[in-house]
Amino acid sequence: MSTKKLKDMSEEELRSMMADLLGLDASASLSVCLDRFNAVTAKMTGPQLVAVDEVVYNQLKADAADADHQLEAMAAERRDKIIDQAVKDGQIPYASRDGFRRQLDLDEEMGKKLIDGMQKGRYHNEGASTDEVRDRLRKQMNGEKK
Repeated sequence: MSTKKLKDMSEEELRSMMADLLGLDASASLSVCLDRFNAVTAKMTGPQLVAVDEVVYNQLKADAADADHQLEAMAAERRDKIIDQAVKDGQIPYASRDGFRRQLDLDEEMGKKLIDGMQKGRYHNEGASTDEVRDRLRKQMNGEKK
């Protein structure tokens, strides 16, 4: 089989390659090749092979990668909010925040169930937000006054 790109092949080379791939005689006409191709693909129930231009293909790949990044950013934001609320509600101690966040990264559903099952107000993290708690702890570690 030729190593040429499809776009660089002549119509005769394409027809010959198509006939070979479809198990037809090398001299089969283009219409015979297309009829066989349509008959074979009409029976397919699973994923279908679709030919697209290389530029379109590359754009589809870039769009898919961008969508993956956006979904991951949204998931990270959602998980951060779960942790921030759990600290604010006193369900988890501020010092355990990173461990619980890692649990959410591994299995968000199970991590959320774990946090939801914890009693609110159990830990006194003092502060309306994790930023305030972090700043207070930083000051304490540096020996500063409140």
